Amino acid sequence: MIPTTRRSHAALFAATTLLFAACDSGTDPTAPSLDDDALRTVLTDAIVDEYRARATYLRVTDDFGAILPFVNIAEAEARHAASIAGLFEARGWSVPADPFDPSDAEAFADPATACAVGVEAEIANVALYDRLLAQGLPWDVSRVFDNNRRASLDKHLPAFQSCSGA
Repeated sequence: MIPTTRRSHAALFAATTLLFAACDSGTDPTAPSLDDDALRTVLTDAIVDEYRARATYLRVTDDFGAILPFVNIAEAEARHAASIAGLFEARGWSVPADPFDPSDAEAFADPATACAVGVEAEIANVALYDRLLAQGLPWDVSRVFDNNRRASLDKHLPAFQSCSGA
């Protein structure tokens, strides 16, 4: 068996996403898309949001231990960022560094308060992806953004709603 790392998993995920997106008959690769500068801005907006969420959720686990759903969702945010990083790399662009340190993220009085903030953060994340997906994106970017959006809407948001009592 070949040893793997998170980086190799991210690269494999990005390559697989590109392969499946290319085979998706519902995607029009000739659809209008953004110029390189605009696309780089869109990708940067998305990856920075994923970095921010990861740092926030890691802060909660630093303060309260490896509690659910924070530990799992922090890992998911890292995977989301890695999938976006793969889009930068596929274009030969540098991946923006993660500017967030969990120790600088907001501290919460208790996990329930953090869960309520998680609800707000995931709603905002879905709204961000809705705004970005409404632009003329290349098929591979649309695919990754749609996958990240669905995870936030269908998995992260309900988990935070459950732990916040919402």
